[in-house]
Amino acid sequence: MQEENMSRFAQFESWLTNKFWFHYKWYFLLGVFVLTFLILTVFQAVNTVTYDRTVVYAHTGPVVPEKTELVRAYVQGVANAYTDGKEKLVDVFEVTDSNSETGKRGQKSIYAAFTSPDYVLMLVDRSYFELYSALGYFEQIPGSESGVKGVYIESLDLYAVANKGPTKQYTMAEAIAKNVKLTEEELADMNAELQKEHDDYVELTLDMVKSMEIPKET
Repeated sequence: MQEENMSRFAQFESWLTNKFWFHYKWYFLLGVFVLTFLILTVFQAVNTVTYDRTVVYAHTGPVVPEKTELVRAYVQGVANAYTDGKEKLVDVFEVTDSNSETGKRGQKSIYAAFTSPDYVLMLVDRSYFELYSALGYFEQIPGSESGVKGVYIESLDLYAVANKGPTKQYTMAEAIAKNVKLTEEELADMNAELQKEHDDYVELTLDMVKSMEIPKET
């Protein structure tokens, strides 16, 4: 019985090595690669979180995770009031002056936020609010007195502001590089639509900011 089992194993090993692997190894390896790719793609899709809104939280001093979570929860509560009943997921892009001597890291991060169309809503501490308001950043709160650019949130000791930032505008060279065929008129229409979407988003953000608490003059 043992000899029979050994014989069968030897036959299987011979078939696997001399026939299957010799004739089909590249198909087998390709199948393994495709299957692995599909598994990883599905895994990433299932585990990737898509946020509805990102808030920039800029402050001096060290990172305090509990305060960051309070900021996220506060903004999520406000954002939920502007939805059709669906709960919004809020991400926090935290900017802090981690280098007490030069502050270069914090400066680079806040400039990145100011120059990105993805970051409109910001919660900033007094030092960031006063500095960047004086430099011309942040939008005026609708219906407020001239110069009012922020809403003070006493519970967080932060100012809520909206920064319009630039809107992504595509050039004909970029369209050609991506093999997208557009006329000059179609490109202009697309950029105009992108601008309108961004402006509408800024207006919605300003409404959210206005609803938070008491406006403070700069």
